Amino acid sequence: REDEQFFILEGEVTFYVGDRRIAAREGTAVFAPRNLPHRFCNEGTVRARMLVMSTPGNFDAFARDGGIEVAPGTRDSGQPDPAAIERLIGACAPHGIVLV
Repeated sequence: REDEQFFILEGEVTFYVGDRRIAAREGTAVFAPRNLPHRFCNEGTVRARMLVMSTPGNFDAFARDGGIEVAPGTRDSGQPDPAAIERLIGACAPHGIVLV
């Protein structure tokens, strides 16, 4: 339901948008249109950070419902436990997200 724009702040993130593979480094923007399967992952050895914008808004509700809370002032949530993965999967359908 959303168009997503990703802007790489640090590191390198690999995106798969439709049948395209995009290696995005710091300073790169990647657009993933709605209704086109897309995913991303950090295949490197250093931490990556990115800014994500989605249109229309309200993607934050999915992040809140399916995400992992981290302590204030930290950036790393660690590895998710099975309950966290189930919560993420359970949050998909109510927010119109289909895992492929």
